[in-house]
Amino acid sequence: MGAEIASSLIALIYDFGNDDNHLWKSFRTTHNKIKRIQDDKPQPLPSKPVPVEDPMLKENIHAKFWRNGPINTQEFHQVKPHGGDKPEAKFELSDEITSYILPIWCASISTLAQKIGDRNILPFMHVTLAFIWSSTYVPGALIYLEHYVPWAALVLYLNTLSRSGVSDHGIEAQEFPQQQSGIGRQLPEDFLMRGLVWSSYYFPGDFFDGQVVDEDERTLEMPSHAAPRAERCLWLGHKLASVSVTLSTNDMHIY
Repeated sequence: MGAEIASSLIALIYDFGNDDNHLWKSFRTTHNKIKRIQDDKPQPLPSKPVPVEDPMLKENIHAKFWRNGPINTQEFHQVKPHGGDKPEAKFELSDEITSYILPIWCASISTLAQKIGDRNILPFMHVTLAFIWSSTYVPGALIYLEHYVPWAALVLYLNTLSRSGVSDHGIEAQEFPQQQSGIGRQLPEDFLMRGLVWSSYYFPGDFFDGQVVDEDERTLEMPSHAAPRAERCLWLGHKLASVSVTLSTNDMHIY
């Protein structure tokens, strides 16, 4: 249930896709920008297959935003602290829901990060880290959330995570980890994340093509999932460490 809980908390941060929600609008704006650029590019000849979405469009937007750091976070919209619990209080704005849920999200991550050595929380951490990393592809999105990301807790968790069966080269690689899990390259939570507004910034465009886990095996939990999950989490932590120096936090060090 860890991946489902992580996904549900993220959905609440977006206010379930409310068009007035700042974070949702930020992701949709970037998605539409990429799609517009893609549509304006010359199309292949009819005899040639239509390529998957050009990954360089996303990478170029990402690089343009982060390469000139440090970033003055005061220039970007940030979450306003919520007013606390009040009897019979009602949310008047979508962003108020985001403000309310983020401390709960932060506390959930911090609590689970203390369960050192517990492999049962890996799916939760995997989905959570994937969401945080995906937010770096949307200009201003991680800055909007950064004060509610428990960086120190995540660093402790990742630096104490078992590396049995994990490739150090894979952790530091630029490319998305493609380690096999025993029945295929997808993990059960990959199918839960698939199609969400933020997951297209995480998965390679062809990740669900070709070698896809059989439908009746997608929810099976197997011991062979542990190493690929750990490698994904460590890879995500390493990627986040590469951009954290431009944020107000500078303690994201994965060893």
